[in-house]
Amino acid sequence: MDQWKKFMGKNLTQDEIENKYLANYYEEDHPVKLTDHLSWLAEIGFVNIDVIWKYYSLAVYGGKKST
Repeated sequence: MDQWKKFMGKNLTQDEIENKYLANYYEEDHPVKLTDHLSWLAEIGFVNIDVIWKYYSLAVYGGKKST
């Protein structure tokens, strides 16, 4: 969270961060666990599933659809 605030602080005021973005975040943003996403890929037929990149709460992941 500290890193996200620092990043946003490059372009936004502290007031915007606290009262606009963080207020919405706490009310609306409820991410699913990465492990759930990986399991769902396997359930629908993907193979060689892997996390390619991750940084704090962000990730890029994927796999290959088996035929």
